[in-house]
Amino acid sequence: MVQEEIEADPELRRQLQLQLTAPGTNATGSLLITGSQVSRSSIALGPLTINNTRSGRAVIALTAALLLALVVLVVYGGTRLITVDDSPGSSQDDSARHAARALNVSEVKQVVPDLTSMPSGWERSAPLRAGEDEDNGCSGAQASFNTNNWNDGTHTRKVWAEFTVRSCPSAALTAQGFEEIRSGVANNNKAREISLPELGDQRTAITHYNSGLDETTAVALLRVGTVLVELEYQPVPDDSGWSREFEQLASMAAARAQQVQNA
Repeated sequence: MVQEEIEADPELRRQLQLQLTAPGTNATGSLLITGSQVSRSSIALGPLTINNTRSGRAVIALTAALLLALVVLVVYGGTRLITVDDSPGSSQDDSARHAARALNVSEVKQVVPDLTSMPSGWERSAPLRAGEDEDNGCSGAQASFNTNNWNDGTHTRKVWAEFTVRSCPSAALTAQGFEEIRSGVANNNKAREISLPELGDQRTAITHYNSGLDETTAVALLRVGTVLVELEYQPVPDDSGWSREFEQLASMAAARAQQVQNA
């Protein structure tokens, strides 16, 4: 019991007595008790007088405990109200970090990577093209890059990366486009889904075989808000390190799509 602990601890009793006899301080919306006094026969808390008996002391102990609990609740609740949680898993700042708005042609072009954002060794293989689809109001842009990739150490082979970016008037319309393209790629020859980091709102990665060219193509499809990014990476090299670069390119494009929407 709180009362027994107070009686068994002279120092605690002294501290409580000091608090009870301390001068009061005004505070808006607070409960103020002044003029406290403890004597052998009674304990006075402002206008309230309680006999200094075992039951009276129990009332004081219970009152103190309730007041302490009230203070803790007020402080904790106030802290919860005014503290902003900006951790990655927090949803308080979700609208700021994950804005979804339709992009115009000029903004869509900003999502497409440029040479400064591509890994070292890549160069542009086709100029940036952009425009707007009058039928659905979606804006689009496309650009291609290539680099030399060593296979077995005896010769080189060019690897191509093509970025196609679209932004539609609504996220729902973009999501519909995502499903249509995903379904089409999944029906290709020897299509196989591969792993991809958690990027954007929707994502998938698929490899498929082109028998005419005798090569394998990897496709990453990402929806970030109203932006749909399609990355074609081909041919898939024989070395095992290609998937790391493939994921790097996909992650970079997804980050650019979110950054432009947040602007």
